[in-house]
Amino acid sequence: MKKRFGIIIPAHNEGNFLSQTLDSLLGQSFPPHQIIVIDDNSTDNTQEILSAYCARYSNVQKLYRSSSEYRLPGAKIVQAFNSALPLLSEVEIICKFDADLIFPANYLATLEQHYTENSKLGMCGGVCSIEKEGGWIVENLTNKNHLRGALKSYRKECFEAIGGLREAMGWDTVDELLAQYHQWEVMVDKNLIISKHNTYKVGCSIAYVMERFFHFWQVLS
Repeated sequence: MKKRFGIIIPAHNEGNFLSQTLDSLLGQSFPPHQIIVIDDNSTDNTQEILSAYCARYSNVQKLYRSSSEYRLPGAKIVQAFNSALPLLSEVEIICKFDADLIFPANYLATLEQHYTENSKLGMCGGVCSIEKEGGWIVENLTNKNHLRGALKSYRKECFEAIGGLREAMGWDTVDELLAQYHQWEVMVDKNLIISKHNTYKVGCSIAYVMERFFHFWQVLS
């Protein structure tokens, strides 16, 4: 039986790109079972866009979350994601996607194939391309095998084994370390290229790296 995908999308003032993200997911050759978008205290037209999609598509749901304007790195987006978890129903794959992505039409079908062919695969995803000088180029990340926080997917059993996502900076590395600790495999399919509109840089200072690993060891202790 095909694996059902439950997709959670935290969104804060993503009105410029949200429609493109939803259209690319709803146009998949293998459609998602559920799409839940959390409007995280948006002040633009995010809510209006969501209402229109919910009225048109039965597999799209919205959730409004009134949160602080203070955006603690890492924590706020995971808090929004976690608020939607109770709404997921009868899914085998849990996805956390950003609200500014455009997915190729075969994205979910390819993930489903990877998960079906490898029973030890706990996390899987593609790579992001960004707009630069009038064209789109694949992000030049230091770790080519790191699965970007923007497009995470988890086998449900793996997600439960790692205890979900941590509400802290570095959550998108801690989840991979925990998955591997629990004997799950993590895969980045470099042939699956997603367009990402908003780009930002995270300073990789010594303090930042130490914070990630300190949090990881706290989780394991």
